[in-house]
Amino acid sequence: MFETYIGQDHIKKVLTGLINYHKTAEEPLQNMLITGNSGLGKTHLSNEIAKAMGTNFIALLATTASTKDLVKAVCSLKDKDILFIDEIHALDKKVVEMLFPIMAEGILYAEYQGTMQRFKVSKFTIIGATDRPGLLNPALLNRFQLSLNLKPYTQNEFSQIIRLHMKGFDISDDMCLKVSAMCKDVPRILINITNSIKIYLKSIGKTKLEEQDLCAVREFLGVDELGLDTTDLIMLKYLFNNAFASVQTLASVCGCLVTNIENLHEPYLIKLGFIAKDMRGRRLTELGWDYVVKHGLNK
Repeated sequence: MFETYIGQDHIKKVLTGLINYHKTAEEPLQNMLITGNSGLGKTHLSNEIAKAMGTNFIALLATTASTKDLVKAVCSLKDKDILFIDEIHALDKKVVEMLFPIMAEGILYAEYQGTMQRFKVSKFTIIGATDRPGLLNPALLNRFQLSLNLKPYTQNEFSQIIRLHMKGFDISDDMCLKVSAMCKDVPRILINITNSIKIYLKSIGKTKLEEQDLCAVREFLGVDELGLDTTDLIMLKYLFNNAFASVQTLASVCGCLVTNIENLHEPYLIKLGFIAKDMRGRRLTELGWDYVVKHGLNK
């Protein structure tokens, strides 16, 4: 169980016991909410839960899901199946209202032949996933019996992920450290990097990853040794030349959405200690200043 899901042992231990019980019990798994930063593996974990239960898995993306999508999904589900709703905090209000009686009573209220009808639905499990639990409707939040919070990954777990996805290739502990340093602490990004490495090594007929190969992959991906991409570097360079900047200004300078700055770039740059934020906006730290100068971004 969970053989291909590295990390989150505190959660897997709880789930293993629950799954072993519910596989033979009449009732389905409890409705659960999975929280954690983007890219930590919420969708993967939900898929693994369905696989371990031996049931079907239907996924909805909250940002695009309509009431018709929910009705179609619910009508397709059987007892103990999994309905996964990604970014559940972004569900439309009408979809949320339709979910309430489903989760509380197992009842679907939907229009049929011009009138509102009441339908009994299967006993399935809803798994919601979000990286913004604070935005979740409180009434919806209270309907989840189990809340699972994904923790950041350790270096050892990153190395396990690399070796799992690079079976058949020779990669040293030192190379594992350098590869994991490029992923911005996000397992999803790390998996994408390892796939690029495998493709590159196959293209040149090698099975051992060496420094020159990693440099070539970095150049191809457009990132440096810390995984910083063009947007990150533009942010650092702008802050080098300007004492402070708002997130809106940085988004405009980088040509991307404010949400991308806030969710994809800023958190990692803050963790590295390269930028800081206060009432006046974002600013470059001493570490960030040194990094800009060392890499020639000030020219």
